[in-house]
Amino acid sequence: MAGKARVVTLTDSCGFLLLPTALAVKAEDYPLALPIHILTPRRRLPLMAREFLEFLSLPQAQAAVAAAGYVDRDPERQPMTADGLRLINAIQGAGEETTLSDLKRLVDVMDGADRLSLTFRFEDGSSTLDAHSQGNLADLARLLESGAFAADSLILAGFSDGSGAAEANLSLSGDRAETVRAALAAAAPDLPPDRLPQVMAFGEALPMACDETGAGRRLNRRVELWLRPAFLRTDAPPAD
Repeated sequence: MAGKARVVTLTDSCGFLLLPTALAVKAEDYPLALPIHILTPRRRLPLMAREFLEFLSLPQAQAAVAAAGYVDRDPERQPMTADGLRLINAIQGAGEETTLSDLKRLVDVMDGADRLSLTFRFEDGSSTLDAHSQGNLADLARLLESGAFAADSLILAGFSDGSGAAEANLSLSGDRAETVRAALAAAAPDLPPDRLPQVMAFGEALPMACDETGAGRRLNRRVELWLRPAFLRTDAPPAD
C-alpha cells in the first residue's frame, strides 16, 4: 500500500531496473517488499483467532486485502511479452558463457507464455524451500487440485546466478526445478502426472539483478512458473 509514500523504482549496481509491480512484489523480485508473517503459538488459540486465521486463506480475505490497497496473495498472471525489460536485462547481463543459442532457446519458450507470480526460492545454501515458497507451493497444489489452468501447459523454469561455470549452473537450475516438481507431487498426491509441470533449465540466461551482490544473486536463483496454451509445443531445443 503506497498511501502518501512514493513508489520507488530501484536501479542496482549493474544498472538493472527493479520495478515495484504487483507481480514483482508477489514473486519477491522487488527487494524492498517484505511479507507479513503471522506466527501462532503452540497452545490452542481462542475460537475467534482460529476462525480469523482460516479466513485469511480464503479468496474473500485476499479480495479484502486488495480492496484496502495492499498487495494480496492471489497469483498474478502476466504475458511474458509484457516484460520486455527482463529480456533487455538478459542481453545486457549475459556473461561470456551465455551464448546467442541460449538466449534463442529461452525466447522460444517464452513466446506465447504467461508468467505466474508463484515463484520458488530456497534457503541459503540449502535445497529447502524458504517459508514464502512453501506457501506458494501449497497455493499451487490447491489450484491444480481444483482444476485451475486446465487449458494450459505448466513449466517450472529454473534459473541460477552467474557464479561458477555456466554448464554447472544450468544443471543446478534444473535440479532446483525438479525439487519443486517433486514437492508439488507430494503436496498434491491425487494430481495426475500429466498435470504436473514440465521442468526446464535455463541456468544464468535470464538474470533479475546484478550478480555482484549477495542480494542480486539471491534474486537470480529461482524457479518460475510459466503457463502456455496447451496447443503450443512446450519442448525447447536442447541446451548446447
